[in-house]
Amino acid sequence: MAEIIIPIAETHYLPLTTQAFIDGNEILSSLVPVKHEIIESKRLIEKRSGFDSAKREALYKVLSNQYAFLNDAEKKIGKTWENIEFLKNENTFTVTTGQQLHIFMGPLFFAYKIISAVKLAEEIQKENPGKIIVPVFWMASEDHDIDEIGFIKLFNEIFTWKPEGKGATGKLNCNGLPELADEIEARLSKEVHAKEIIEIFRNIYKNSATLSEATRKIIYHFFGYTGIVVLDADEPLLKEFFKTYIKSDILDNVNYPVVEASGKKLKKKGFDIQINARAVNFFYLSENFRERIVFESGQYKVLNSDLTFTKSEVSDLIDSDPSKFSPNVVLRPLYQEVILPNIAYVAGGSELNYWLQLPEMFKINMVPYPIPFLRNSLHYMGSKQLGILNKNNLEPKILFLAEDDLKQRLTDKFSGENNFSFALAERIKNNEALFEAMNSLKPSSLKELKQILTNELASLKKLETETGIVLFEKSEILVNKILEMKRNYFNPEAIQERKTFCLEYLVT
Repeated sequence: MAEIIIPIAETHYLPLTTQAFIDGNEILSSLVPVKHEIIESKRLIEKRSGFDSAKREALYKVLSNQYAFLNDAEKKIGKTWENIEFLKNENTFTVTTGQQLHIFMGPLFFAYKIISAVKLAEEIQKENPGKIIVPVFWMASEDHDIDEIGFIKLFNEIFTWKPEGKGATGKLNCNGLPELADEIEARLSKEVHAKEIIEIFRNIYKNSATLSEATRKIIYHFFGYTGIVVLDADEPLLKEFFKTYIKSDILDNVNYPVVEASGKKLKKKGFDIQINARAVNFFYLSENFRERIVFESGQYKVLNSDLTFTKSEVSDLIDSDPSKFSPNVVLRPLYQEVILPNIAYVAGGSELNYWLQLPEMFKINMVPYPIPFLRNSLHYMGSKQLGILNKNNLEPKILFLAEDDLKQRLTDKFSGENNFSFALAERIKNNEALFEAMNSLKPSSLKELKQILTNELASLKKLETETGIVLFEKSEILVNKILEMKRNYFNPEAIQERKTFCLEYLVT
C-alpha cells in the first residue's frame, strides 16, 4: 500500500482558527499560552511535576476496578496494565484523547484518535528521557446524545440500536447490541472476516453490564497492545477532587464571563469560535437522567423535571454527592486536567478550535492548560483511482480543492495538454504564413499551388473543429470521472473518516 503525506493546510478541511494555531499565527499566539510543538512538553511536564499523589492513588484505584476483567496472565500481555501501574509514579504523565461511546467503534476517526494519542505519547517520551508518558482515552460516558452514537453505517446500509433507558450513554445496558451484531453478520456473510470480527463484538456486548464497560473492552481488544488506557471518569472517587470547581461554577458563575470574553477577543481578531459558555455549565446526573441545571427566580432548577434547589441545598449536594454533577463541553476539559497529570490533548479540527477558547478559564481556576494537538487523518484510495491520477500526472492533493476550482483546473489542463492539438495548431499556423507569403508574390504560375494550399487549410481547420469536439468530449469524461472520485473520497461535507465506519474495514 502506497503512503502519500499531504500537509494538512493543503486539505482545506480545518477551521481557520485551528489552522492558524498549527501555523503558529502570531496574533493567536498572544491569546494561547502554548504552541503546537513537541518541545512545549518540557514546560508542561515541569508545571505538572507537583501533581497530587492522592489523585494518582485515586486514579490507580479507579482504573484497577475498571480493568478488573483482566486476569493475571492478561495483565502481562501488551502495555496497558503496565501503564496503569506507572500512573502511580511521580515521573509519569499523560497524553489524552477522547470520544463518545460509538457502538462497534463508530467512524474511522474513533480509531485515528487512539492511534494519534499513542504516537504523540511516544514522541513526547523520546523528547523527555526519564519520563513516562501514558496515552489515555477519555470515554465521554456522561454524554447523553444517543442518536449520535447508536448507529453504524456499513456499505451504505444503516443499522440502528434502540437502547433501553435514557441519560448518560456510559450507564446504558447493552441489551439489543448482540442481536444487532447478529443482524449485521447476516447482511455481511460474504465478507472475508465478518464472522470472526462480529463474534468479538457480540461476545463483549453479551458479557458487559454497561456500554462504558463494553467500549473499554473493545478498545482493549483492538488497541491494548499499544498501551492505551481507557478511563471512565464518571466515578464518585474522581468527582471528589472536582468539588471546588463545581461550586465555583454553579454558585459563583466564575467561568461564564471569562469564556465569553475569550470568545469576543478571538472574534475581534478575526477568528471563529466553536462553543458558548453558560452561567451554569453543569448537568444534573442520575441513573437514567441527564438534564441542564439553570438558575431562575432565585433557585436552581433541573430542566425537564420537578427538581429545584436553593443555593445552600446545591452546595450541600455537591459536598455529599459530587457525582450528581456532570460538566458540559466547557467544563469537561477542566475536569480532565484536574484529575489527570496531563500535558497534551489530541483533538479533531473543530474540537481543537474550542480548546483555544479555554486558556483564560484554566488560568482563573489555577489548572495548567495542556498543549492541544491535532490528531492525524487518513484517506484510503483504491489502486484503480490512484492509477487514473498517476496516468494523468495528477497529485492526490488536487482532490482537496473545492469542486468548482478542481473542475476548472482539470479542464484547463486537459484542453491545453494534447499533443495532437499542439501539432495541428502549429501546422495551421505554418500554412497560413505560407499562404500570406505566396499572396505577396502573386505570380500566375502559383495559382494552382495556391488553390491546393487553400483547400488544405480549409481541411485542416475543419479537422481542428472536429478533433476539438472529440477531445473536449474525452476530457469531459475524464474530468467527470475525477470529480466523482472527489465526491466519493474527498467530499468536505462527508469526509471519509466520518462517513466510513471502522467495522467496514475490519470485516473486509
